[in-house]
Amino acid sequence: MADSFYQSTSMPLGIIDAIDNSILVRAGWQDICTRFHRVHPQTLVNCQESDNFIKDHLKNKEVCQYKCKNGLWDIGMSITISGKHLATMFLGQFFYEDENLERKFFVGHGEKFGFDIDLYLKALDQVPHFTHEKIEYILSYSQSFVGFITKIAESALANKNSDVQLREQNQIMQGILQHTHIMLPFLIANLTISGRIALMPIPAKDVLLFRGKIILNSIPIRRTMCFSNGCRYRRTLFY
Repeated sequence: MADSFYQSTSMPLGIIDAIDNSILVRAGWQDICTRFHRVHPQTLVNCQESDNFIKDHLKNKEVCQYKCKNGLWDIGMSITISGKHLATMFLGQFFYEDENLERKFFVGHGEKFGFDIDLYLKALDQVPHFTHEKIEYILSYSQSFVGFITKIAESALANKNSDVQLREQNQIMQGILQHTHIMLPFLIANLTISGRIALMPIPAKDVLLFRGKIILNSIPIRRTMCFSNGCRYRRTLFY
């Protein structure tokens, strides 16, 4: 999907983890970044500073634009799942068509960090240029794309939570089934006058499942005499 986005818009795309800044997805990243800025340790610091600046400034707004110290534009959008900023979608690197490209800056930049100037400037010439209007169109589409990602993630999270609850319920049922042999003695034996025994289970409200163990809910042990359908029997609770 990221590659299709890049092919249709010519806008480089990246999704970076908001916690550890690891790159989760990328498409169309420019050589000037992948072969130069993100390779040299000092210019890499500039890249990471740009990522962090955008991430920090997304707390109060949906979109943040920033021109990094390496001279390129980035736009960031927060991917927020259940109220938590988990990742940032970056558009860039690019230039605006109406800005004055300071080529001397990049020559000096390349010399300062020991880049091959010819290759560095060739990579510079490959960086895409956009009008402000085109950027607005791309932003509108990208925000819808982020919303789509968010809905999928939140739906998956909700399903996961439902699965967890279902597994917990299944574990409780399994615990009950596994301890059936413990429950069997907790029966009311109905001894009729004729000597027949009828077993009646203890009501569910009188049985508790505690940490995987079946326990009684304070049922008193007693013997009673009563009548049922004209048949007198003795009721005794056995352990």
